[in-house]
Amino acid sequence: MKDKKKFHEIALKRFDAAYTPQTGIRESIRMAIRFARKNGAQWEGRTAAGWSPKETMKERPMLEVNRCINSVERITAEGKNSRISVKFRPADNDASEKLAESLNGKFRADFNGCEGEEASDTAYEDGVAGGMGCVRLCTVPEDDDEDPEGQERKRIATEYVPESYGVVWFDPAAKRYDKSDGFFAFENFSMSPDTYKEKYKKDPADLTKGTGIQFDWFSADLVYVARYYERRLDAVNLITYENALTGHTAVYDEDHIEKVADELARVGYHKVSEAVKKRYRIYCSVIDGDGILEEPVLLPGTLIPLVPYYGKRFYSEGKEQVEGFTQKAMDAQVMLNVGVSMLAKEAIEANSGQLAVNEKFIRGFEHIWGNPSDKAFLPTHDAPAAPSGAGPQKDAPPPVMQLQPTTLSQAISQLIATANDALMQLTGNAVSEQPVPGGVSGKTINAMTGRTDQQDYNFIDNLKKSTRHLGRVWLSMSRDLYGSDHVVRIVKPNGDDELITLSEEVMDSKTGEFIGLNDISQGKYDVTVSIGPAFATARQQAIESLTAILKDLPLSQEVQQELAMSIIDMIAGGEGLDNVKRVIDNQLLLSGLREPETPEEQKKLQAYQQQQQQAAQNNPTNILAQSQAMKARADMFKSVSQLIDSGVNVFDTEADIQLKGSQMLKNMSDIDYTRAQTASSILGMLNSQQESLINTQLHFLGGMNDGR
Repeated sequence: MKDKKKFHEIALKRFDAAYTPQTGIRESIRMAIRFARKNGAQWEGRTAAGWSPKETMKERPMLEVNRCINSVERITAEGKNSRISVKFRPADNDASEKLAESLNGKFRADFNGCEGEEASDTAYEDGVAGGMGCVRLCTVPEDDDEDPEGQERKRIATEYVPESYGVVWFDPAAKRYDKSDGFFAFENFSMSPDTYKEKYKKDPADLTKGTGIQFDWFSADLVYVARYYERRLDAVNLITYENALTGHTAVYDEDHIEKVADELARVGYHKVSEAVKKRYRIYCSVIDGDGILEEPVLLPGTLIPLVPYYGKRFYSEGKEQVEGFTQKAMDAQVMLNVGVSMLAKEAIEANSGQLAVNEKFIRGFEHIWGNPSDKAFLPTHDAPAAPSGAGPQKDAPPPVMQLQPTTLSQAISQLIATANDALMQLTGNAVSEQPVPGGVSGKTINAMTGRTDQQDYNFIDNLKKSTRHLGRVWLSMSRDLYGSDHVVRIVKPNGDDELITLSEEVMDSKTGEFIGLNDISQGKYDVTVSIGPAFATARQQAIESLTAILKDLPLSQEVQQELAMSIIDMIAGGEGLDNVKRVIDNQLLLSGLREPETPEEQKKLQAYQQQQQQAAQNNPTNILAQSQAMKARADMFKSVSQLIDSGVNVFDTEADIQLKGSQMLKNMSDIDYTRAQTASSILGMLNSQQESLINTQLHFLGGMNDGR
């Protein structure tokens, strides 16, 4: 690097621009997370109006009845149960459906194998409780058991960024939720002064010099440094290769050509042209308040590998504001704690109706009066007689009298009731905590519970946005990291592992002949997110709707039960219906209800037909049974296809998750049942034709037997 000083000055100015406007907001996030999770923290700080409950309650017991944490746990549990999954789909002619499936499998392998689910869940918990969480995508060695310095093969890991509200700072010019339009970001991390000296050979005291920014890079116990991510628009050399026999072309970045050069040469490609174009690249350096600690290095991908999660995000007075669930409920929670503490103090100090006695009337009986609870009666002396000639004593107190018990303050009881009502409304527990009334239908209960789901919708929707961006960052990194000859492990939807290469040979759809080579660096892929019905009510509504529709379809009871159980398992598991669609397409192809679209499907159909012909020749008596079984399968899969086309696949769309339940019910009610009748009629005609053919064959075989 030519001018390190200028580079560092620019970095510090950018850090100040990202850090300073957000300090107050990030402090509120820290306090909210502490308020919700740490015992005793609900008496710290002040309310939104500036009142300090701790100062007011110095002489009283300070109790906590934490109602916030219950709702935070409920919302985080809903997010974890939603089972959000990333899917890659071809977006142009150069992309491949097969490679998209391979990308899906590789993403599952990387995400699950490197504890990505744990990182994502923890960041989501931070976002729900305080308003912000974050994960980082980075490359790690493929084999965790070997020395990382000696390994060249890498994979992409998803790591949790602890306390991201205080260490992650984005370009303030970035306005998108995922910050993908930003050009820089910082991630602070700390170390001890001794570790800093040993690693960077610098004295931490140098960091006490004035830098012109508010951030303190050095304290008595810790030294702070920062990863500085830059998104630069660099000029890159793009090389075009062509297959002389087929005319198929492929374009590669000069830096990546060595990963595929051997494979290109093997299948007959040669270089035909070069062109210089602009391309985004990501660089990462490490800085402190005094200088550059590690010079910029090129990272894989075109997006900054920090993925934020926000609970709720909005702009106010020109600044980005974020908050979680806790902030709105803090004042009501403090009010409840104050009321309960005041009530506890009054109850402890309350007078329960003690006796007031003149000592001269019980002199000698003190041991009896000391514990009066187990005595049938309490003795006293007679009152002394008044002196002769003296009148009665005026206003003389009685020998024994009962003091009135202390009455607890009605204001405190009203305060507690008001705080409880406010918390129930703010936390979404107003419905879920009420007992279920008797004689109420399940649909009514689902509707009541759905009102609670609506209050949690923003958190789940933002989780979907963050997960989609995580998939985009992973895809951009995988294009640079995994070559076409790189054997990688993928995880199939059913959980099985497979070793593959992220490339394929391109075949002509008509002739089936090889025309070129394709890999993940070619073409465009869309990143979509599938969210299963995250809420129990939505799942239950979907299951009830589907099972009701199955009863009206022309299927046997056994088939209906089998189909219903399969769909219930998939909906409850949140996996979507892609697997069912693939099975249906395959069965429709083999049943003759769908034409083959690719050479592979044509070969599969021919092989199946040959197998059926051989089976029929070997055992003619099975022909009729096979025909009936084929018709039954066709009936079942055709009906399922109608269901999916009519709206069941709403769970695999990008539609808002809150509308899934209502859209499902509407789509189900709008089904045109004549489609099922039409399909049944068509299948009946096919069955008649098959039976006619079978009868002809049996007649022919019978004639042959008669001839013998």
